[in-house]
Amino acid sequence: MNGLLCRMLLVSLAMAAVSSCKHEYSIEGKVELYGYEGENLYLVTHENNEFIAMDSCSVRHGRFTMEGRADSAVFAVLCHGFEPVLPMFVERGRISVLIAPSNLNVSGTRLNELLYEFLKRKNEIDNHFEDLLQQTHNFANRVNGTASVYEDSLKTVVQEAEEHISDFISAHYDDPLGPCIFMMISGYPSPSEITPLIRRILDDAPDSFIRNRSVSGYISSVGYTR
Repeated sequence: MNGLLCRMLLVSLAMAAVSSCKHEYSIEGKVELYGYEGENLYLVTHENNEFIAMDSCSVRHGRFTMEGRADSAVFAVLCHGFEPVLPMFVERGRISVLIAPSNLNVSGTRLNELLYEFLKRKNEIDNHFEDLLQQTHNFANRVNGTASVYEDSLKTVVQEAEEHISDFISAHYDDPLGPCIFMMISGYPSPSEITPLIRRILDDAPDSFIRNRSVSGYISSVGYTR
């Protein structure tokens, strides 16, 4: 999951719900990585084209806590100094965060549970693809040729990954999760090109999704039209 998150975290900070109602949140975190003790963590959001630290705390004895009030379902990135660690929704309720060598996880509230279920499955598919790709290279090196025997398997994994993404977004057109994941995979604000997957998602999406502030910003930048 780390590679996916580090590439995409700050891009997705444009995502935040527009509710004006304030709700209380409580974050309890556990850190099992070296280099965090005594260090500051920041919850960073994006507002009016600026990155803002909405909350902060210090790590003590491998633990940290944050409490406050925020617009419902504010999308944020937990940062260690200037380094993004993990994405999360700051929403009403008790939120649990785990920062461990092989596990980054946020749980306890609806949007965070759904976000990390998606990311966990995406990571599993990505790892499967990387394993198959390595087997392909090893096979090609041994026989001094191409590894066409693996091509169908690689295509199947790619299709599975794309279906996982598109199905999740379509199930969440009308809540913060759909636009959030869309922005994660689009490469916005510096997309090199609109991919076939992104085009399919936009072609199938309802007008309400297209009008989302972040999605419409991406559309303008790539010149997409239906």
